[in-house]
Amino acid sequence: MNKNSLYLFGAVAAGFIYNRGHEFSFLIKYLLMIMLFFPLLKAAVPRDASVYNHALRLCLVMAGTSVTAYWLLKSWDKELATIVFLLIATPTATAAPVVIGLLNKNVTYVITAVVTTNLLSALSLPFTLGFIDYGGSHNNLGNMLLATMTVVGIPMLSAQLIRTYRIQLANRLTEINKLPFLIWLLVIYLATAKASDYLYSYHVSSLMLAKIALASLLTCGFNFLIGHYLGGVNYAVEGSQSLGQKNTMFMSWVALEYVSPLAALGPVCYLVFQNLYNSVLLNRK
Repeated sequence: MNKNSLYLFGAVAAGFIYNRGHEFSFLIKYLLMIMLFFPLLKAAVPRDASVYNHALRLCLVMAGTSVTAYWLLKSWDKELATIVFLLIATPTATAAPVVIGLLNKNVTYVITAVVTTNLLSALSLPFTLGFIDYGGSHNNLGNMLLATMTVVGIPMLSAQLIRTYRIQLANRLTEINKLPFLIWLLVIYLATAKASDYLYSYHVSSLMLAKIALASLLTCGFNFLIGHYLGGVNYAVEGSQSLGQKNTMFMSWVALEYVSPLAALGPVCYLVFQNLYNSVLLNRK
């Protein structure tokens, strides 16, 4: 297991052990915007038309399977069904292109997936959460749409403006490698601390925690496997990472803001499982 993975697990553990950080969980929204900004500085417009077709297929599969999973599970456990829905609907992680680069695969494919899936989630989640009876009343739909689009849209627009008009500044900013990772660790800690505070305050049962962990593990495996087949012969690894490696911090913010702190445990568990898988993958490479 590499050093970065150990830091990640340390941030999760710190959130459970010392959960006073939940008081600052409102900062997650703003830290997410900074996290998205840095990798988007490197995003170039792909010239390969097949990449766009694959990205569209990924979006359609995310939308279709997330809603299907929710309706299949809701009669058994609505809370768990919502968590599974969120985990499948979570967009591609901004760190996914880094993993693909280390595996010597097509980075452009995954960058396209990052942009398209994050935009899709920001646009569609306010409507789908309302559709499955979460996210507050329909009167708050506009506020939620504005919030999700702000988190995703401002970093995208800012990054593209700097790339277009201040290319030297963009190049210098892309050389800052440690800051985005440190911010990521802070966001992980804050999200875990918020979920941990909820657990201690409302005495959530061990059975429920086990169910969330198991659902996260199965969903993680499902996403990586389906992405592998969607990528086909040419983009199997890229498709697997695009659908399997999730922007869990974005979905943790959505869960904390519009669903429940308990639902945020799903993305936290998923984060652990996806990084275990990627650590094995990279070590094998």
